Amino acid sequence: MFGYPAGHGQDEYINDHHFHWGYFIHAAAFIEQYSPGWATQWGDMVNLLVRDAATSDRNDPMFPYLRNFSPYAGHCWANGVASLPQGNDQESTSESMQFNSSLIHWGSVTGNRAVRDLGIYMYATEQSAVEEYWFDQHERIFPSDWKYSLVSRVFGNDFDNGTFWTADIAASYGIELYPIHGGSFYLGRNLDYVRKLWSEIAANTGILSNEVNPNLWHDTMWEYLSFIDPQKAIELYNSNPKRNLKFGISQAQTYHWLHAMNVLGQYDSSVTADYPVAMAFRKGEKVTHVAYNYGSTPRTVTFSDGATLVVEARAMGIDGGVVVPPVPSEPTTPVVSVTSPAAGSTVKVGEAVTLQASATVEGSTITAVDFLVDGTLVGTATAAPYAVQWTPTEEGVRVITARATAANGKQTVSASVDVNAEASETGGGDESECSVTSDELTEGSGITYRLSFESAANGDVTVTAESLTDVIGLVAFVRDLTNGFTEKQMQEAGDKKFTYTLTGHSVGEAIKVACKFAWAGGGIGVTAPFTYVVGDNCNSSMVEREFADSDVRVYPVPASDCLHIDIAGIDHNHIYIWSADGSLMLDSQVGASTTVNVSHWHPGVYFLRVESGNAVRVERFVKR
Repeated sequence: MFGYPAGHGQDEYINDHHFHWGYFIHAAAFIEQYSPGWATQWGDMVNLLVRDAATSDRNDPMFPYLRNFSPYAGHCWANGVASLPQGNDQESTSESMQFNSSLIHWGSVTGNRAVRDLGIYMYATEQSAVEEYWFDQHERIFPSDWKYSLVSRVFGNDFDNGTFWTADIAASYGIELYPIHGGSFYLGRNLDYVRKLWSEIAANTGILSNEVNPNLWHDTMWEYLSFIDPQKAIELYNSNPKRNLKFGISQAQTYHWLHAMNVLGQYDSSVTADYPVAMAFRKGEKVTHVAYNYGSTPRTVTFSDGATLVVEARAMGIDGGVVVPPVPSEPTTPVVSVTSPAAGSTVKVGEAVTLQASATVEGSTITAVDFLVDGTLVGTATAAPYAVQWTPTEEGVRVITARATAANGKQTVSASVDVNAEASETGGGDESECSVTSDELTEGSGITYRLSFESAANGDVTVTAESLTDVIGLVAFVRDLTNGFTEKQMQEAGDKKFTYTLTGHSVGEAIKVACKFAWAGGGIGVTAPFTYVVGDNCNSSMVEREFADSDVRVYPVPASDCLHIDIAGIDHNHIYIWSADGSLMLDSQVGASTTVNVSHWHPGVYFLRVESGNAVRVERFVKR
C-alpha cells in the first residue's frame, strides 16, 4: 500500500508505513465512534491499512507478517529495506506508539478483538523498548558520558540525537513526543523521568522564552509538561497565542488537553483495570477513574484500588473523584554512583576532567549532587546530567565520591572511585599530532573549521573538530571513510570544539576522515575528507577535492545488469563500491569510462567512490 504522492521513501524504500497509516486508522476510529455505521462502508479499506503494516496472519497473501514490528527487538523499525550503513532505524517512537494505540482504538470501536489485542501487545511491548532504548529511564543503556536523557534515532548498530532533517536538539526532543493524544500516557508513567527530561528541554531549548523555531513544537512540549505541571503549561500556552502551529496540531486540542490535565491531575499508572480503555488520575488525595465503553451495553469496570465504575454504552464514564489516600511510607534514600571517570583511569595535572554521576530516588526528586575529591567539595550539580569540571593540581591517587540529596531530605554518598593524577606530557613520547584549517566543504556552506589528529602508541587516533565560525546549537560527527563508511557523534570538548577517538587502526596506516557539523536552523557543513597517516604529520595538501557534478556520470539508476561510469577527461582513476551494510563489492583501477557488471548483486542501495589524485566523488545508486 502506498500513498500518492508518496513521501519519506514510503514507496522506494517501503519506509514509515506504520507512522503514516496510524494517522488514518486513528482518524477512522473517531469517525466510527461518533458516526456509527461508517465502518460498514469503509472499514475494509481501514483493515487493509492495518494488514499492510502489521498483519498477524503468517499466510496473508498480500502483506508480510508484522511488517514494521520486530518481536525480537521489541519495537518497530521504520526503514523498509534497512538501506543505511548503520542498519535499520526508527526515529519517531511516538508515531509508532500512535500506530499501536490506533489499533486498540479501531479494534475496540469496531468490535474486532483480534486487532484490539494485537494493538495492546505491540503497545505494551514497544512501551518497554522505548523506556529502555530511547529514554534509558533506568540509566543502564546509554554511555556514562551521554549528554542527553534520550536519543532520537536507534539504528541496528548505532544511536544518536540527530534527526533526518536537522541536528537541532529541539527536534530530537519533539520527535519522541509528537503527536500527543489519548494513547500518549505511556509518556507520563515515570514522573521522575518527566521532571528530568523537562528540565533538560527547558535548559537546551527556547521553550520558556517562546522562541520562534520551526523545530521547537511548543504545543507538544506544553502537553508533555502537563504530566507534571499543567498550570505552568497553561501559563506558557496563554503567553504565546500567535505561535506557528506544527501541522496536525490545533488550538482546540492543546487547550482541551492542558485544562483536562489541570482538572484531573497526574496519571497514576499504579492503578490498573479489568478493561483496557480505562485509567486513573490522582490530584492530591483525590483519585478520578475514567473509562470509555465502546460496546452496545453498559459495562462495569473494576479498578485495582477497589473502585468500580458503571459506564453506559458508547459513552465516557467518570466517577468525579474518590478519596483514596496514598499509603504512607518511609522516605526513600537516593541511589548514586560516579559514572565518570572510570576507576583506575589516569588524569592529567592541569587538565580539566568531567566528573559525572547517576542519581535517582523513588517517590521524590534529586535536588543536588555534590562532587568531592579526597573529601573536599569541588562542585555541585542541581540538574541532570549531574556533572562538574575539576582540574587536578597535584600528582597521586585521588579519591572521587558523589553525594546525592533528595527533596525528602535523605542523602547518600556513592562508593569511591580512585584515579591516578599524572603530570602532563610536554612533547616527545609516544603520541603524534597535527592539525589543518580549511573552509573546503563537500556538502553545505558557511563554516570554516580546524581538524586536529592525535595518534596514540596503540594506533588510536583522537580527532578534534573545531568550528571557527560562530553558529548556534552546534553538534559534530566524525566519519571514518578508511574501510567503508561509519559516522559517530563527537563529544563536546569546549566552545565549538568536539572530539572522538577512532580505534582499530595501526601506526603507519593511512586513514581517511571527514567531519560533519550541524547547527540550529538546519545548517550543515561536511568537511573535505582528510588523509592522515597514523603516527605521522598531515597538512592542507592532503585535503581531498570534490569532483564537479558534471565530471562524474553514473547511469542507469536504478541499475539492473550493468552500471556505466564516465569520468570526464581523466584516464587514471580508482573506484570503490560498497553495499549499504559496508561490504566492499569492488576495488579497481579504471580509465575515463568503465562498465561494472552488477547483475549478480542483491537489490538495494550501494555507494560508489571515485578517486583521481586529490579529487574524490561519492555517489549513491540503487540496484534493482
